[in-house]
Amino acid sequence: MSLNYGEAHECGGEDGEDEIASGKPTFAMPEYRRPSRRGGGGGKRELVVAAMYRESGSYRRRQTVVPFIRMSGVWLRQLGFDQGDRIEVTAERERLVLNVVRDE
Repeated sequence: MSLNYGEAHECGGEDGEDEIASGKPTFAMPEYRRPSRRGGGGGKRELVVAAMYRESGSYRRRQTVVPFIRMSGVWLRQLGFDQGDRIEVTAERERLVLNVVRDE
């Protein structure tokens, strides 16, 4: 068994016997997956601050460029953030702390 990135083994019988018998094609399953560059190990993740345009003003429409952070993934659910939850954001210099607001 090799753990080289990109190598794959076929799922199914030898020489594609299962593929012919079942009529379903076999697929290549990677044996090894490199660690994500986005992080996740040890509870740290790296996100990119993007930019978006926001219109302001009622008489003279102006577009202002503002920072934008997007987070999504199963890891949020695993940490207790579910769809529809209200989030409390505590802001400090170069630091954001997110807490789920629970009705008690």
